[in-house]
Amino acid sequence: MKIGMRTIKTALAVSICILISRIFPINNALYACIAAIITMGSTVSNSYKSGVNRIKGTIVGAIVGLVMSLIAPGNILLVGIGIVIIITICNYFKWDKSIAISCTVFCVIFISLNGRSPLEYSIYRTLDTVIGIVVSLVVNYTIAPPKIHENVVMSYKSLKDELFNLCKSAILNPTKFNLDEFKHYIDALDRSIKMHDEEFFSKTEGLELIDDYKEFMKDTRRLYIYFEMMGTMQEDLLILNNDNRKTYEEIFNSTYEIELKDIKFLEKTFVIEEENIVYNYNVNKICNILKNIQSNPIRI
Repeated sequence: MKIGMRTIKTALAVSICILISRIFPINNALYACIAAIITMGSTVSNSYKSGVNRIKGTIVGAIVGLVMSLIAPGNILLVGIGIVIIITICNYFKWDKSIAISCTVFCVIFISLNGRSPLEYSIYRTLDTVIGIVVSLVVNYTIAPPKIHENVVMSYKSLKDELFNLCKSAILNPTKFNLDEFKHYIDALDRSIKMHDEEFFSKTEGLELIDDYKEFMKDTRRLYIYFEMMGTMQEDLLILNNDNRKTYEEIFNSTYEIELKDIKFLEKTFVIEEENIVYNYNVNKICNILKNIQSNPIRI
């Protein structure tokens, strides 16, 4: 079993937090380690966002915990009131992802004082958390940062390599075409592009090509819609017209051959004509998209 880089970086961040606690007078390394573990994300931007949410939550929880502790530490009624205040504040500022940590910090401060100074304890809890977050961010950014652009390229190649075979299969056997497989490739590229857009720490990498990948994504989504419409037709009646047949053979570099499975359908000429008009319309659109992709390849 392969150990991922994120696992190694998380372990390293925790070790650094403990080392810092040994060198400097950190009150409790546990909270710094917890913050480092939770903050470590799949991308630097995710780590940053998680860290910011945690800092905001920690500050709110620490302030409310401090105020309530100065009034009556451990009071059952004030615990409930404090939680209500914290959730209300976070909801007001739309800090939904800070609610859990904010309530946790509040409870730790309010319930676990054990005779210690509320102000001192609140400050230490906040500092511990900030240290863990900063360590996690630095480790994630400096040590083998996630290769966001490479993920986009790999997802693009995977889809591009299978695209024409999938399209050929969809044209010849539209009712048996595996839409889920095609969607899997599209979704993988979509996730990679979104991750690239969100990763503001590496915006310059591959920026000149990202618009091309997005255009390619739009084309594949349009293909998916045409495949979906073709999947509802009666396959036995579907025959390419002369124009589409010629285009098909140019794109796929193969001869178009089809065998009618049930000759009795030929008697229903009105059905054949209606089905084939719709079928050939969709095939024409598909072929136009494929020709555009062929004539405008992305230079990797």
